[in-house]
Amino acid sequence: MKYRIICSKLSLAPAPLADYVVEETKKYFSIEFDENNADKIPELFLEAVTNEDNRKYIQKSIHYGLGCISEKGNICLIKPEGIETLDQKKSIRKQKREALKLYKSVTASRNNVSRLLAARTSTCCDKSFSLSRFKHFKFICHESNYAFSYRFKKAKSNGQPLVVFLHGGGCLGKDNVKPIGEFFALKIWSKLKKHDCSVLIPQTPHSLRFGMLGHVPFLDTVKLLAEKLCAEHNIDKNRIYVLGVSYGGQGSWLSAYKYPDYYACAIPVSSWLNTVEEPDYSNLTNVPLWVVHAEDDFVSYINEDDISVEELRKLGSDVIYTRYKKGGHNIASRFFKNENWDEWMFSQSLEKRNTDKAVDGGIF
Repeated sequence: MKYRIICSKLSLAPAPLADYVVEETKKYFSIEFDENNADKIPELFLEAVTNEDNRKYIQKSIHYGLGCISEKGNICLIKPEGIETLDQKKSIRKQKREALKLYKSVTASRNNVSRLLAARTSTCCDKSFSLSRFKHFKFICHESNYAFSYRFKKAKSNGQPLVVFLHGGGCLGKDNVKPIGEFFALKIWSKLKKHDCSVLIPQTPHSLRFGMLGHVPFLDTVKLLAEKLCAEHNIDKNRIYVLGVSYGGQGSWLSAYKYPDYYACAIPVSSWLNTVEEPDYSNLTNVPLWVVHAEDDFVSYINEDDISVEELRKLGSDVIYTRYKKGGHNIASRFFKNENWDEWMFSQSLEKRNTDKAVDGGIF
């Protein structure tokens, strides 16, 4: 049985995999192999990494199984014990289209950021156009060297909380058009509109796809933007919440991990705590967390969330873990529609957390 992988030249060089290359263009290359040499491919993949931001992601993929396509069109995973065939199919043609689309999106995003940064001399926030209840802005920050679009809806009254929603990887580089659609499609707005709150939806640049070294400073910039909005719109700094799906779920994990005293709570869905170093779970023990995942999620494996929740509970955290049997990577719609996550989220605050901590510590 022959197997094939389409590799983007944005992150992998063909040279280390030259013995298996069967097709090459300016933007991607294809490798082909069989069961006898499949075990060599993961190691060669690590040698082929050109973008160090992606190394952590590729290491995770290898750990859980490197994806490939069989000649029959089945999605398979290369694991140490052999090749596992999944009950899913994808054509080589579709994989090529995805590689070309990724290359085009990343290149366009990088060029756009460079153009924006070159045109501005200071951190600014410019109104561009409006769509429904959410207005579209661009944020250019020379402090962190990032430029991105975002959508924002201000609360009706002063002193209300801020909800930061981080979209999934499929919406990277879409100039904040698709994320707003995803935001509504996931049934989030149907719950949020019952509460008087401000909502921020930052657009992650496509060039950060799977890049941890880029994702962290982007989240730092999102925090800078949140601070700016809090000052301009009289937002309650004790009630800033972060939630996200898939890639945005990673952002929720990381935001709470890096800034445990800034975000009142976090709701990461279909993701995991993806840190460059081994995570120090003590950073998160005081942060209210509602973790959501499905066992049959083959895009973002549930094992990592199992480990994180277990470690947090060992440290005394009362993290909520909604672990679905079925639902795959798209479990978010079901969760946001059926669970009372909004009531739980809006009940959290830094002030309440500090008071509870003081009571537990015997101060009162």
